[in-house]
Amino acid sequence: MLRNPHMPRHPRPRGPHGGTSEPQSILMPVDVYTLAQAKAWIKEHGYEVRGLGRGEASAASAASAASAAYYRFRQFDPDHRHDYRTIPFGKSGILAVIEVPKRR
Repeated sequence: MLRNPHMPRHPRPRGPHGGTSEPQSILMPVDVYTLAQAKAWIKEHGYEVRGLGRGEASAASAASAASAAYYRFRQFDPDHRHDYRTIPFGKSGILAVIEVPKRR
């Protein structure tokens, strides 16, 4: 099936400054949450549990040692049309990798 390139892949919520952003991955610290607790939090907050691992998504990269301290819950695959930033997501050590439009 061919996609219309002008239609977004995902609905983009409005950001606090009028822009758009969307969580591409949620990172849960392994020293705070067990795997069962992390999965329950993800489901409870309306996110999907898929392709999860302790840094498995980036195991081939040099940054995998840092990401191994988190369970990574990828919500969708990244693409080259957007930038990504990691931000705090609450006060319990959870991080979110958010997708934002590239600046022109």
